[in-house]
Amino acid sequence: MKKIFLLLPMFISLFFSSCATYKAQMIETKSIEEYKNKQTIGNITIVVEPFDTFQKIKSAFYIDTSTKNVYPIQIITKNNGKDEILWARDKVKLIDADGGIYKPVTSQYVADKFKKDEFAYAIFGFGIWSYMSAQQANEKMRADWREKELPEEKIILPDKDISGFVFFETKKHLSGCKLEIGIKNLKTSEETSFLIPIGQ
Repeated sequence: MKKIFLLLPMFISLFFSSCATYKAQMIETKSIEEYKNKQTIGNITIVVEPFDTFQKIKSAFYIDTSTKNVYPIQIITKNNGKDEILWARDKVKLIDADGGIYKPVTSQYVADKFKKDEFAYAIFGFGIWSYMSAQQANEKMRADWREKELPEEKIILPDKDISGFVFFETKKHLSGCKLEIGIKNLKTSEETSFLIPIGQ
């Protein structure tokens, strides 16, 4: 019995350390033709792939972000023309079935909602090792989600594409929603607006 009590702190510490883990997930890539939700206007094709189920979100982000009403959406923009085009995150918005409009939130904002409480792990997980484990998990999560997030702006060269995620915070499920995306031609300054149904 005495041995059990002596080993108990170690088991608890290991439990907290194992809870404070994060594993970066690989994203499956497919050809544009394989995606269902897409639209082509002129020489530009945009694909939107909602990650709106427990299994799908965890396969990409390890944590089910929908538990706190955050949904990742993968966007692929392909420039098949001869001019450079501009992708801008502030030209993206989610429109729900009732007409509600949502702007993207940043990966940093989402990571902050899901970060481990480092001090709680230090107190209840018996010290510095649990604290460091939680801290490392938070750093890995932030770095992974930042890497997968589409940049605020990106110039897409002719015959090139850009792929990544935007995050939306909404209590509405993505079923029946639409994604509006504006793309600017840098040579003509013309802006093309895409409206793509998602989650159907």
